[in-house]
Amino acid sequence: PELAEVEKLFLTKCFKILESRLFSFLAMTAEERYNQLFESNKELFNQVPLQYLASMLGMSPETLSRIRANNK
Repeated sequence: PELAEVEKLFLTKCFKILESRLFSFLAMTAEERYNQLFESNKELFNQVPLQYLASMLGMSPETLSRIRANNK
């Protein structure tokens, strides 16, 4: 019974994350997505290669570089 509850909570959390990402791709600009990720997970930008972050944000590495340059 406990395992079923943990599984249910895990799936609920996964669904919320998926829904949030989908909304951001549909309703936000690339710069807004970058700003949201940067504010919520600043440590990622020191730990993960930028090409992977660009892919996660749905943009090219060049676009990510331009956005980062404009935000400094």
